[in-house]
Order: sequence, then C-alpha cells, then structure tokens
Amino acid sequence: MAHNIQFDTKAFNKSEKIKYRTSKEILKSKKANATEYATLMKDLCELVGVKAMVILGYEKNDLYEDGAGFYGPNSAWNAVLIGNKWQLLDVCNAAGNTYMNLSWWKKQMQKLHKKKLYTSTKIEFKYEYNPQFLFQDPEEVRLSRVPIDPIWQLTDSIIPLMVFEKNEADIKEFNEKYSKPKQFAITLSEVYNLTEDQYVLECAERTYEYNPRYTEMKARRHLALANEKIKTVAKTEDQKVASEIVNKSKAELDTSRNILTEQKKVIAEEYMILRKVNNEKRTDVTKFKQTFTTVNNKHLAALNSRINNGQSKSKSLQADNKAKAKRINDIKYAQFAKAKAMMPEKSEQDPEILKISDSLQSRKSKISILEGEINMLKNKIAVDKETKKEVVDSMNVYIKLTDSSFYKEAVARSKKQDSFDDSIKVLRSKLYYYKVDKLDAFQTNYFALYDTILANYEQIKKHYTYILDASRKNSNEMEALKKMSSKVNLESAFDANGITYKDAVRAHINNNLAIVNYLNSNSKTLTEMKNLYSNQNAYFDFLINNEETRKEHVKKLLDKAEEIDKKHNEQKKEMVKDYKEELDQEFLKVKKRKKKK
Repeated sequence: MAHNIQFDTKAFNKSEKIKYRTSKEILKSKKANATEYATLMKDLCELVGVKAMVILGYEKNDLYEDGAGFYGPNSAWNAVLIGNKWQLLDVCNAAGNTYMNLSWWKKQMQKLHKKKLYTSTKIEFKYEYNPQFLFQDPEEVRLSRVPIDPIWQLTDSIIPLMVFEKNEADIKEFNEKYSKPKQFAITLSEVYNLTEDQYVLECAERTYEYNPRYTEMKARRHLALANEKIKTVAKTEDQKVASEIVNKSKAELDTSRNILTEQKKVIAEEYMILRKVNNEKRTDVTKFKQTFTTVNNKHLAALNSRINNGQSKSKSLQADNKAKAKRINDIKYAQFAKAKAMMPEKSEQDPEILKISDSLQSRKSKISILEGEINMLKNKIAVDKETKKEVVDSMNVYIKLTDSSFYKEAVARSKKQDSFDDSIKVLRSKLYYYKVDKLDAFQTNYFALYDTILANYEQIKKHYTYILDASRKNSNEMEALKKMSSKVNLESAFDANGITYKDAVRAHINNNLAIVNYLNSNSKTLTEMKNLYSNQNAYFDFLINNEETRKEHVKKLLDKAEEIDKKHNEQKKEMVKDYKEELDQEFLKVKKRKKKK
C-alpha cells in the first residue's frame, strides 16, 4: 500500500458531498486520504484473518497550528492484533509526503548544490517510503499523533491532550516520567467485536472527557442511542410501548441536533483561531529574516566597499608603478660631477653648510629607522596572512554548514511551511550557531585582518614614498654643498644615496605589485562572500514573499477544511432527520400490525 497508493491531494479541493471510497475503489484509483488508507488496511487485514481497527485521531499536520488546539480528529491510522499484541500502523504517513512550491529555492539550490529538488506550483504528493510509521513504538507515535479514544494509545499512562498540544520536548518528558508500553489485549479485543454504534456508546464519554472540544462525539452518542431504539421499535408489538420508545428516540435525536447546531458555531470559532495563528506566522518570519539580514547588509556594505576600493586602488597602483619606473634615474650624477668640478672654497663650518649637513644626517637617520619599520611590517603581514588563511579555511567550513542548514530548512519548509514545526526549530538552532555564532564572527575577523594587512602595505608604501622624496632632497642638497665647498667629502655618500633611491623605487614598485596581488587574491573571496550574503538575503526575501503564498495556501486549506467540517455537520443533521423519518415509518408499521390483529 505504501508503495502503490498515493495520497489524494486533488480530492481535498473538491466541493462535492463528502463520500469515502470503498476499498475496491481505492485499489482501482490507487488514491486515498488518511481515513481511506486506514479503511483499506483494515479490510485487507481482515481478509487474511488479522484483527484491525481504524483509529481516528489528532495529528500535528499542515493544518494544525501551535496554540490553537484540537477540536476534532484530522487523521486516521490502524491498530492491528498480531500475536495477541496490538500494534500501530500509519500507512498514509509511511507512503510519502506532500510538498509546497519551491521553484525559486530550487533554482538557487541547484546552482549551489547541483541537486535536484522535487517542486511544483501547488501541493502535490511524492512517494517517500518511511517504514518508521509501521509497527511504531506507541510512545513515538504520540510525538505527532494521538487517538480520539485514549485506550488506543496502547500505554499504561494516558498522555493528556494539553501535553500533546505542547511541543515535542514536553511529550518526551511525559513519556520518560510516566509511561511504559502496556497491552490491554482483552479489553481492546472486546472493543473490536463491537458494532459501530456499540463502540460509539462504549467510548463516547471517555472520548469526550479526553477532549471536551470534540463535541461531535456527544452528538454521535445520542444518534447511536436513537438508532438502537429504532431497532427496538421494529420488534415492538405494543403501540403504546412503541410510542414511548419513539418519543424517547426523538428526544435523543433532538439533543443530537442541538449539539450539532452548537458545534457548528464552535467550528467557526476553531477556524478563526487557526486563521489568527496562521496570520501571526508572518511576524515570526520577519523577525527570523531581520536576525540575519541586518548583519548581512552590514557585511554586504563592507564587501562592496572593499571590492570597489580594491578595483580602483589596483588601477591607481599600476599607474603609480609606471610613473615610478620612469623616475628611476632621477638622481643626476652628471650634475653632481659638475658641482664637484667647481672647486668652491666655503668653510666647512659655514652656517649654511652646517644646516644642510644636519638636514642630510636627519634624513639619513629617518631612512634607517623606516627601513627597520618596513622589515617589521613585512614580518607582521606574513604572520597576519597565515592567520587570515586559517580564518578563510574556517569560514569555508561554516559556509558549507550554513548553506546546508538553509538548504535543509528550505526542504523542510517545502513539506511543512511551518516556522513552529519542531524539525524546523532544530534546523534553526543549528543555523543560528553556524551563521551567527561562527560564520559572521569569522567574517568580522576576516575584515579586521584584511584591513590590517592592507593598512600595513599602505604604511610600507608611505615609508618608501618618504625614502624616495628624502633621497631626491639628499641628492639636491649634496649637489648644493659641492657648489659651496670642495672640501666636503660627499662622493661615497652621493653614490650610496643613489643606490638607496633606486632600491626604494624598485621596492616601492614591488610593494605596489604586492598590494595589487593581495587585492586580486582576495577579490575572489570577497566576491564569493558577497554572493553568499546576497543569496542568503534573497532566500529571506523568498521566505517573506512566499509567506504570503503560504498564508494564502493555508487559508485555502482552512477554508476548505471548515467547509468540509460544516458539511459533515450538516450530514449528521440529515441523519437526525432520516432517523426521525425511519422512526415514524417503524411506528406506522407497529400501527398496521396492531390493526391487522
């Protein structure tokens, strides 16, 4: 059945009168709803001598909203007796899942993962066989569903509905604290042998006590009582006795109709609560989005700034290198030789000569200090680059984990579209850790290292710029000194200054190239991070935009479910009317029999 009968998503949207298919019709169409799966399973089991029951119950499915509570059963499964032990089967859930539209996220994910996601423009069923729903442990079953009749929980401690309506953690806590599986083979087998009306009468009070919101069970009890009395009238010969039975039966039917009338009002209230919770989910998604996109936008601004600055800086540095290469011969040896040939006679103690000499010495000392600082900065850059490499490696790890979490949430949402679903809550907690605690922190660290390294390169550039300017000034002042006094020995100093200048030009060009290479090597990482955060923001935009689709989808489901419940309610009222007509007919038969006598 799980491999060959698919959940009928189309039938739910039909507005025709509620009618369940027979087992033969199910096998022919190979489609069923939850109740029909359970009915077919019961019939097939009984054909091979296995006792089976259809269990109506409350399931936390697409239409269930946390905090709204259950008013009536919304699913069905089976209990089967094997080896004197009742076990639980849910073939509908074992067969597969229904999915919502994921067309946008499909494209995004296929680009990143090269994986094909099942998507559609509406809710559709996909076979995804899951044997965990077959012969499932009773305590596991009640993590997601409980029967309307609590004896079919098959445990010695009945979990209260108010506990079930909480989250999975509360249910697990209850299981650990109170419950161990226990079989009630004799009692349950006795229940199995009851007729439908007898079972309603046997379980009605227990079912209503378990969930007082399920008022239909009270109405069904009075209908069952009336039906039992109809059978009694058919066997009664005494007109007076028959009249009393008819009156009592009609009183039961009137009570049933009154309950159904009140229930109709409750149906409207129930769906009003469900719609309210559905509407509130947009707020949750908006907050969810803001948690991430506020930081993402900050990172995107920083990334765009660094990418744009890097591009303009690279062009500027390349232009600077061309200019510097043309000025490598700025030190004029020929002019210095001419000045030396002038043989001037100013004293070495001349104030002007002393002033220029002090200026030369000061710049020489400063150049020596800057060369030491340049070496220190280069060493720091090397260390920071290694650290940044480790940060990038860590970022890549958490990019994958974050991306995987987004992917899993997208798939989970395609099935549930419910921010409050426990599976999505677990995914979210991981996502917060991977994204906020780790990836965003590493991203901030990366920016700090990136900027520090770039700032150190810029500092080296400033130092080389000073050395170049100082070397040119030294050259000019040495030439000026030679024009003042031939006694000042500057030949070796002039040559050394020329070498310093040419070395500084080459070092300046190499430093510019190192900055360009650094910017280029980081450009890929910056662009990838920009795309990552842009994709994440796009995902949240998708969530917000899809939230309206989800709300509208759930609204339609709720509208349809309310319509079905109201029709079901009307059908029960029709049964009341039919039973009254049947009572009148049976009473007429009694009268006719009396006349004949």
